[in-house]
Amino acid sequence: MKKNSITLRQFSYLLVVGFVAMCGGLGIDLHLASMPFIAEALHTNQQSVQQSIAIYLLGMGVGQLFYGPLSDQYGRKPIVLIGLSIAVITSLAAAFVTDISSFLILRVLQGIGAGVCFGLGRTIVADMLEPEALAIYGSYFALVISLSPLLAPAIGGYIQHYFSWQVNFIVLGAVLFIAGLLYAKILPETNLHKTPNSFSFSVILENTKTLLAHRVFVGAVLCSGLAMGAAVAYTTVSSFMFQEQFHVSPVVYGWIVAATATGGVVGKFIAPFVIKRIGMFKGLYLGILLICFAGITLLTFATLNYLSVMIIVVIVFIAILGIPFIMSTAVPFALSPFHKIRGMAGAIYGFFQTMTAFAVSAIVGAVQFNETFVLAISYFSLGLIGIVIFYKLIYRGGKAYNVRA
Repeated sequence: MKKNSITLRQFSYLLVVGFVAMCGGLGIDLHLASMPFIAEALHTNQQSVQQSIAIYLLGMGVGQLFYGPLSDQYGRKPIVLIGLSIAVITSLAAAFVTDISSFLILRVLQGIGAGVCFGLGRTIVADMLEPEALAIYGSYFALVISLSPLLAPAIGGYIQHYFSWQVNFIVLGAVLFIAGLLYAKILPETNLHKTPNSFSFSVILENTKTLLAHRVFVGAVLCSGLAMGAAVAYTTVSSFMFQEQFHVSPVVYGWIVAATATGGVVGKFIAPFVIKRIGMFKGLYLGILLICFAGITLLTFATLNYLSVMIIVVIVFIAILGIPFIMSTAVPFALSPFHKIRGMAGAIYGFFQTMTAFAVSAIVGAVQFNETFVLAISYFSLGLIGIVIFYKLIYRGGKAYNVRA
């Protein structure tokens, strides 16, 4: 079999793992339309509710640090099921809180549980596929994940309209439970290189040093974090930006987010073909340029005070279009060289990726300024930093390590 092809069984596994990974995003996307209503119900302000996204990401990042080495030692399957169980329990509990402090604590714990979805999802796919196939078909894995930002805000908007914000968290718990059942029934154990004592401190420290000394790994991790940060910056400001600045309803807001999320779907469809034609280096760079271009364009329109919902949707669409090009190339750049410590590599990858997104979300959520300007500056800054990282670490590092692209 060619290294850039997969079997039908592998493709079915890819879909199931993609569904599990998608559930990690549901913890952010499903309740977006409810954020102003959560602030009102819990008697708090906009900034506190926006920070719930940041601390969810913090929990995800911390959780991935543990899940990776544990899965190297004990296998992927039991660790995935433990993480999903934590996410189910805390999601259901969040529906019954009456104050912001309890809500934020549960959001951290929810993120810790859901960290297994993103962190080990990538690692399991890397276990199954050759690097060339991973770069190409990894976009289809990401396509399943994109169902969360595509559909969840709209579904959450209808739930908010007809029921309440609490029902969003009950639905989330139910979906996580179903994901666990599917994974337990369909997926085999994919870690064929279990490493004893992977969870010991000395081994973790040694493996971390190995990973952080690899320039391409570091560059790929940072670029994926910047891409995730671009997505999270929009997620953090969009609910209040559209519902309060442009006065749209929760249902309309949900469909606006769905419209912008189609950029990710389109990107995930075309990225495999484009990357196959131009290579991994150029594919990654293209994604960074699209985010930077979106930032410059949005900043120009905002400065001229010539904004509408449609203009913002088109510009955000362009930014989100670039994200799959970064994500689908960063994973093979980062994980493929490390067969024996891939769980640890996935943990470090997920931790720094999520911590980058956490930092972006925390900063964006804390800034009390016009949301459109904040989003524009975020896109432009992240794109500019991404260009520097690409040339300093990935392009030059890839040549030094003779990385195939």
